[in-house]
Amino acid sequence: MLGQLAINIRVQAHLQDQEVFLLGYHGDRVHIVRGYFSKERIARVLAKGFSDKEVFELGFSRGWDLCRKEDWLEVMRGLTRLLRYLMSGEAMVGALQVLLQDGAETDV
Repeated sequence: MLGQLAINIRVQAHLQDQEVFLLGYHGDRVHIVRGYFSKERIARVLAKGFSDKEVFELGFSRGWDLCRKEDWLEVMRGLTRLLRYLMSGEAMVGALQVLLQDGAETDV
C-alpha cells in the first residue's frame, strides 16, 4: 500500500498524512483494508525508498461472506459508510481532496 501511495502521490510543496483504502476479495469473502501513513513516512519513502524490514499497521474489517444475505447487507452498509466518509472531505486521501476542492471552486 505504501509503495503504491509513493508511486501515485503528487509531490506538492507540503505533504500531508494520507489514508489508503483497499477492497479485498478472497473467494466469496470481501473485506475492507485501511492504511494510515504519516507525512514523515511518505517523505522518507519518496526520498530513500523503504526497507523490507519496515513495519506499518493496517486495519482489516472482518471478512464478509457474500453468499450470506446478512453479510451482504452488512458489507453494503460498510461500503456506503466508506463512500460517505470519502466524500465528506474529512478523509485524508489526497486525490479526493484535490477533486473535492476543485469541485467546490467551480461551483462558486
